[in-house]
Amino acid sequence: MLPNRLILFEGLPGTGKSTLSQKTYELLTSHGIPATCYNEGQLHPADLSWCACVPLSDLPSFFKNYPAYETTIKEHMSIESDYAVIPYLELGIKPEDGTLLDLLASYEIYDGRKSTEFFKQKHYDRWKHFGIDAVQNENHYIFECTLLQNHINELLLFHNQTDQEITLHILHLIELVKDLNPVLIYLNPTNIAATTKAASKERSSSSGVPEWEHRVCDWLEHSPYGKLHSLTGYPGLLTYLKTRKDLEEHIMHTLPIPCYILYNDTHDWSQIAEKIEKILIPKPRKQA
Repeated sequence: MLPNRLILFEGLPGTGKSTLSQKTYELLTSHGIPATCYNEGQLHPADLSWCACVPLSDLPSFFKNYPAYETTIKEHMSIESDYAVIPYLELGIKPEDGTLLDLLASYEIYDGRKSTEFFKQKHYDRWKHFGIDAVQNENHYIFECTLLQNHINELLLFHNQTDQEITLHILHLIELVKDLNPVLIYLNPTNIAATTKAASKERSSSSGVPEWEHRVCDWLEHSPYGKLHSLTGYPGLLTYLKTRKDLEEHIMHTLPIPCYILYNDTHDWSQIAEKIEKILIPKPRKQA
C-alpha cells in the first residue's frame, strides 16, 4: 500500500486538474492499488461544492412539488445529521425542470449563502468524519481542487477573510486528515493569461460563445471581493487569478505535507503522468 492515502490536485483553471486526477486513478488501479477519484459535482466525502445542503424538514416539499425526481434524489443524497446532501448536477434534471435546479442550487453553502462560521464548521465536520472513516480501510483517495481552490474562492471572495485566516483554516483541514499522509500536487501555469484563455476556448459552446468565461467573470464581478477591488471582465479575472495563485503558493509553504509543483503548459499528459508516477510510486533502490 502506498503511504500517501490522500492525493490532492490543485491549480488554476485549465491546468489539467480533472484530466490528471483521472489519469492518476488509472495509474493506481493499473498497479492494483485500490483508489477512488472524486471530481467536482459528485457526492464528495469531504467537500460540498455543487451540492445542496437541504434541511430534512424541507425534503417533503421537494418530493411533493417534483415527484418525478423523488426516487433519483433519494438514490443520490446522503443524510448527515439534520441535512440531506444532494449532488444536484448528477440528478439528470431536464431543461424544462430548471426551477428545481435553481432551487437546489440555492441550498448550496457556497457563494456567501451561509455565515463564515457555518461554512467552516460544516467542512470541519465532513473532513473529520472522512479522515476517521478512510483510515480504517486500504483505499486511496484522489481529490480535485477541494483543499485550496474551493476554500480560497469562498473565503476570499465572499467572506472577507484575511490571508492568515484562510491559511489557518486550510491548515486545520489538513490536520483532520493527517493520518492519511496527504500529498499535494500543484499544477502551475507559467502564463496565467494563456492558460486561462485556452480553458475559456475549450469550455466554449459549440457555436464558439465563451460561456464559461462569461459565467466566471460575472460571478467574480458580483462577489463582495470583486466589487471592493473593481474587478470587471476578463482583465479582472486575470488579476484575481494572479492573487489566488500567490496565496496558494504561500499556503503550500506552510503545509506540513509534501507539495510538488509541476509545470505543464504544453498539456503533454503522458510526460506529466510519468512525473506523477515517480512521486507516488517511486521505484525501489537497487542494492549495491
